[in-house]
Amino acid sequence: MSSLDLRIEVKVYVKKNDTLVFGPGTYKLLRLIDETGNISEACRRLKISYKKALRLISNVEKRLGVQIVETFKGGITRGGARLTDDGKKIVKMYGDVLRTVDRALREYIKERVQR
Repeated sequence: MSSLDLRIEVKVYVKKNDTLVFGPGTYKLLRLIDETGNISEACRRLKISYKKALRLISNVEKRLGVQIVETFKGGITRGGARLTDDGKKIVKMYGDVLRTVDRALREYIKERVQR
């Protein structure tokens, strides 16, 4: 059999009552906010507008009914942002699911595709 150059990709989305809450892009945004403590810096790294980031955050908060990002003003330090406890929980849950799916997919490929 010839060697196939295939790639298997799985995307994970969080839904609530059949309504999309967020997916890979929002997850990356939230992780970067957590890492940098700054929405603007997260936007720069993702190459998205600040307005889009605020819209993504607002949509998630409306759909979940909880605050996931809190912002604060800071004078000389120019303020910042951080994930709330609920925000951290959902980011951790999503990351755990991604790692589980990735492990299962790698195992599947190892056992069935790469014979």
